[in-house]
Amino acid sequence: HFLTSLKKTKQTSFSLSLLISFQNMNNNKLSDADSNNKENEYQGNKEKIDNKQQEEEEEEEDEEPIIEEEVFDIDSTPVDMAQLSSLTWKSLFDHLPSNLRSLRLHFGKDDSLKSGAVHGLKNFESIKCFTLHGDPGLYGQIKEWSNVFQRWNKLRYIVLGHRNNTKELQVPKEILQALPPMLPELALNISVHSIPNVVWYLKHVVKAECFLRINLHVVHKHKSDLYHASIHNEIIPCLTRFHNLETAYLKCGMVTLQQIELLLQNCTKVSFVGFGIDASDEKQVVSFRILLEDYGFDKIVVKTKLNWLIAVKSYDKLLLDPTRCIHPVLEAFDDKSCQIMSPMKIKPKPKMIMPINSHIQPL
Repeated sequence: HFLTSLKKTKQTSFSLSLLISFQNMNNNKLSDADSNNKENEYQGNKEKIDNKQQEEEEEEEDEEPIIEEEVFDIDSTPVDMAQLSSLTWKSLFDHLPSNLRSLRLHFGKDDSLKSGAVHGLKNFESIKCFTLHGDPGLYGQIKEWSNVFQRWNKLRYIVLGHRNNTKELQVPKEILQALPPMLPELALNISVHSIPNVVWYLKHVVKAECFLRINLHVVHKHKSDLYHASIHNEIIPCLTRFHNLETAYLKCGMVTLQQIELLLQNCTKVSFVGFGIDASDEKQVVSFRILLEDYGFDKIVVKTKLNWLIAVKSYDKLLLDPTRCIHPVLEAFDDKSCQIMSPMKIKPKPKMIMPINSHIQPL
């Protein structure tokens, strides 16, 4: 009845969490009485909220960009892969409204989608925003996923991977190649080994005039490596070809002053940046502040313990544009636990543009 009601709905963008649990699938067949008991147990528990999954979805830092929330949210608890029935996912996909605009899928570390289930996603040709948290087996179904992305020619924003997932996400070059070349926004949470594929994608696939915002997060085996490793030397040169770039949130290693200056010289429309620096070097911190102020950034915050800097042009009309999906959290620039850098130069500040509320507006 639930699936039937989904098929009949006229909504194209909404939020829903669905808990799918398979128990004792490898045991011998249950008796009728045992089956009824299992069914009653499931019915009694299906309305409980999975607090652990909610905590997994929380942001790692306050300043992490806000992502569009009005999506169809499918949530799966981590289960043994042998217990996961791909036919169940396919059945769910078959009953979703075909005119969905936003879809967000969450997978546990052992979840997987087989070719039949992936193929069922092709029917959602109106998808504009797609989030894939976790890795349901991209390398095992390269052709199928590539076909899905090629079919979704209206896709304007995609998220692959999840920072809090214990399983590193390897992004195959073939899947990146299948993404629409006109894609304006991209968020990737990937392993170090996938960086060359991302560089290749930025060089050869994305149309330079269309790409607007990027949130790149590299997941290291040891979390401390994120705050000390250097950024891949080709990432920023790749971004300089995008003259309409508005956001460069690069949580993928520490940068140099020269690299950021190169980015700002070529991407004059950038109004939100995030990158790693050596926050213990006071001279370097001051140099970054002067550089950013010279390019119009009026709000700058340094997270010393994380070797992390974020900056915005708070007066920029496109900073919180509701048609965009990646946004800064303005509250992060008022966090007393951070080093908030006041302007070194005395000059009038443009009036800050605030949205109706402090959260992202619906698409």
